[in-house]
Amino acid sequence: MESTEKLSGWEKTKEVLRIAYTLPFVLSSVVGVVFALTSKQEWSIAILIPLDVFVLALFVNFSNDYYDHRNGVDKLRFSYDDDPKLRARIAELFNENVFWSGNSLDRGIISDRQGKTLMVLLGSIAVIISLPIILYGGMLVIILGLISLAMAYFYTAPPVNLGARGLGEIDVFLSFTMMSFFSFYVIVQQFNLTMLFLSLTVGITVMLMRISDEAPGNPAHIKMGERNLLVMIGMVS
Repeated sequence: MESTEKLSGWEKTKEVLRIAYTLPFVLSSVVGVVFALTSKQEWSIAILIPLDVFVLALFVNFSNDYYDHRNGVDKLRFSYDDDPKLRARIAELFNENVFWSGNSLDRGIISDRQGKTLMVLLGSIAVIISLPIILYGGMLVIILGLISLAMAYFYTAPPVNLGARGLGEIDVFLSFTMMSFFSFYVIVQQFNLTMLFLSLTVGITVMLMRISDEAPGNPAHIKMGERNLLVMIGMVS
């Protein structure tokens, strides 16, 4: 693995925040926002919702990294770095701008203490950005925000750790379906069947992306005693 001392400040930021991995979150909310704008021209809220989702995605991705670092699964998953040929082959197959090179906490790019501070900072920014959305949408936004935060945070956070208990894929499906549909609903505040089907499509698509992302780390998940869909299918077969 490339020495962390050789990484520039921007490269370290990309490794820690995994900005490319926020794209499914942002695009999911954009689907709902764009559809809402065809009915109601609330441009300020339409801009704030994807922005808030972006910051929330940064929080979610890093909090997942933090707890995967604490339980050791990511360190085990990326143990192929002991094999330079395998590491080079993976780098050749994947776009390095998107491909995740490993947990930034395991690699020493950021410390545990800095990680906790970063989570608090990102969570606070997400709350601040959500304030105008709350004023517009009312109690509904608060309820949805708390549900979304809990589902995202406890994907890896103890004591729930949904991703290790066979509920991670369902969590992802529900989270992204809700993210897309309620990005629409908060603006329009009316039920729409077409938007519901679009949201379900988004949820299924991101769930399949998550399942494919789990595949390379399957041996590590099995060794750590974690149960995701791929592990359970393997156990059944």
